[in-house]
Amino acid sequence: MSDRTDRPLPRGGETVVVAIDIGNTAAKWAIATTGGIVGDCDRISLRVDDWPDRITAASRSVAGGRPIEYRVAAVNAPARDRFSEHLRQSGRLHGRSRFGDSDQGDSLRVIDWAEISIKPRLPHPERVGIDRLLAAWQASRLYPQRWLVVVDAGSAITVDCVSPAGDFLGGAILPGLSMQLAALGSGTDALPVIELDDAAESVPPGLPIPATDTVTAIRAGVLLGTAAAIDGLVARSWRSVVNRYGAAATVAHDGAAFQMVFSGGDARRLSPWLTQPHLVHAELVVQALLHEFDQAAELSSPGSSR
Repeated sequence: MSDRTDRPLPRGGETVVVAIDIGNTAAKWAIATTGGIVGDCDRISLRVDDWPDRITAASRSVAGGRPIEYRVAAVNAPARDRFSEHLRQSGRLHGRSRFGDSDQGDSLRVIDWAEISIKPRLPHPERVGIDRLLAAWQASRLYPQRWLVVVDAGSAITVDCVSPAGDFLGGAILPGLSMQLAALGSGTDALPVIELDDAAESVPPGLPIPATDTVTAIRAGVLLGTAAAIDGLVARSWRSVVNRYGAAATVAHDGAAFQMVFSGGDARRLSPWLTQPHLVHAELVVQALLHEFDQAAELSSPGSSR
């Protein structure tokens, strides 16, 4: 953990905070002031050429000339570097430091694993994706002193366990929906490439099994197969936690021994197909960026249950 408690980030009325989660295929961001979060969390594909400019333009529109503090968590190093260079070339980036304490202009803070208030119980914590750690920390903040299984469904899908004490215990990683669909289309001669809708909240129509056409068969195989994989990994993860740690967990909202929290761009798309009880908080990483580094901030949003 960093020594940020001795030097909290500035939260004066003149500072606007922009939290940006840069993934492998898209960037998600939210804008906040001392009055709270402004609007909804936005998403843009990294395939859009001017995605850094669109994020900064939206941020400056809200800021209205006030300094902006950009907080970035990235699992995509080239995209992170491109955004950083975009800010530098803008001529507005001044006084950058680890704590973002500049007297004027905008500031940039790229979040490191060691700065997060969660304890990774792993041999090489520096190798864990920053998104996994932030999602786990935010889930443990929303559901304190509980055993948690945190699922983040993006380009990759991660299934991670967190102890009531806030220990990150590791987990499992499998390909996300878009990656699976792309692999089927590019790795075979006859199967088509199927694109998922951009809207994260979009839920596909009913998926009959056995399917009677190729496209439905692919969608059913990927969506239902992924949901079944998540259900199985969550159950196996919990059994492993019990065997390894002798978990005597507090009871979750549904009477279960642990709480499953579902996040990520495809969380709402997959949620209807899961059998494991869970709560959906689609933007855990962005929420964590807004909360973790401001002790005074209380900007959480309620999750939806399933």
